[in-house]
Amino acid sequence: MADQLYERVTIPDEQYTQTISVVTERGMNTVRIKNGSVTMIDSDCHDHLCELSGPISMLEQPPIVCLPNRVFCTLVSE
Repeated sequence: MADQLYERVTIPDEQYTQTISVVTERGMNTVRIKNGSVTMIDSDCHDHLCELSGPISMLEQPPIVCLPNRVFCTLVSE
């Protein structure tokens, strides 16, 4: 499952909230969309650095990356 889009979410406004569980053969990550930003709130990886990376809310911010589970979250504009 390399380079595969797991889910694309349209954020209609800053009040939109959604929690997404990303389950792959490498592990599980939980992503929360809230207040116009995206945060990795949980991961079963060994280092949890992705949880410490903080929220992203602007296009120019780097993605949130969980290297052990090979999951990344990024913002794009259509």
